[in-house]
Amino acid sequence: MNRIRSWSVQTREVLLVLGVFVLELVGGSNTTSDVGAVSLTTLFAAGVGSAALFWRRGHPGLVLTAALVHNLAAAALLTDYRPLAVVPVALYSLAARCGPERAVVALIVAYGLTAPVVVLDELSRPIAPTDTELGVVRAVLLAQAVALLACWGAGRWARATRRAAQLREEVAEFERRDAVRSERLRIAREMHDVVSHAVTTMTVQAAAARHLLPVDPTRAADALSRVEDGGTEAVGELRTMLGVLRSDDPEADVPTPGLDALGPLIDAARRNGLWVRRVDVGEPVDPSPEVALTIVRVVQEALTNAMKYAGKGAEVVVTLEGGPSIRLAVRDDGGTGPAVPHPRSGGFGLGGLAERVAAVGGMLRAAAVGTGFEVVADLPSGTPTDLRAGEPRRPRAAAG
Repeated sequence: MNRIRSWSVQTREVLLVLGVFVLELVGGSNTTSDVGAVSLTTLFAAGVGSAALFWRRGHPGLVLTAALVHNLAAAALLTDYRPLAVVPVALYSLAARCGPERAVVALIVAYGLTAPVVVLDELSRPIAPTDTELGVVRAVLLAQAVALLACWGAGRWARATRRAAQLREEVAEFERRDAVRSERLRIAREMHDVVSHAVTTMTVQAAAARHLLPVDPTRAADALSRVEDGGTEAVGELRTMLGVLRSDDPEADVPTPGLDALGPLIDAARRNGLWVRRVDVGEPVDPSPEVALTIVRVVQEALTNAMKYAGKGAEVVVTLEGGPSIRLAVRDDGGTGPAVPHPRSGGFGLGGLAERVAAVGGMLRAAAVGTGFEVVADLPSGTPTDLRAGEPRRPRAAAG
């Protein structure tokens, strides 16, 4: 493709130079309009001036300088040839490829050096009885100014058009890269949420199995079974995500869970030793898929952190409040015993949650409250609809 484009540019340059050469022979000769009768000197001068235009793209200033020197030399040394198109074409190229200051200076210099030559050449011709020398000078100066301004203006317009096209391409490339970055962040958040929750669950159950194995093999086996279930579920979700990434379908997307996924999440947390209850307050809500996914991931991350860091017998309250906006609060009381040992993750989960919540127009707050921890997300509301009733509260006597 680049080779074809290069050949196309070279072909246009050759055609342009040939066209200028023919125009110089036909219009620039003072002796005849018959190309066949043009002198060798005129042929050589026109050829040299036209050939300089080959370098107009890479060296527009140098080519314009050469064109002006060529114009002055022809006026001083030749009587049968006056350059016609070399200077305007060179001026157009400089205006199209240089900044405004340099382009204005080039226009002034080109006019200042070519106008006197044209005026003197025109005054050397016989003047019609109805004309005066002053009238001829004014007409020639005006015509020369219009010709050069037209070429200069065309060059500036070409530059502005090219710059606008470049800016559109840059904006499109920036948007493409931003979309790719956003998609990578989204996939990274999904992968983190899935893996972190599954690994935490498996770690908690494995630790429980290790402690129970000497004293209660039955319960230890049940904990190991949950480790297996958690691993199988995580592998299934990861396989689904990787399948979407490998898919050639541009419309393919990772399945996004809705609010109905909160029930299984809470049930799983209960099986893993947390006392979890859900409370729905205010108006029922039907959030958009993006907001619903955010709610699910916030609850998932908060329950994961409770399993990691809360002590034995921790109670977790998941509150979903509807109204003009949605408020989701997940709060644990810290438990009544030591937490299961677990390596610290560095806080990347909460950072990812903050980005996820901000992406849908919400705000996330997380802080220690008493002996426990609370995560609160304020999210945009959706269309009212029916939600499931909240879970019954666990009797306080069962704590510990």
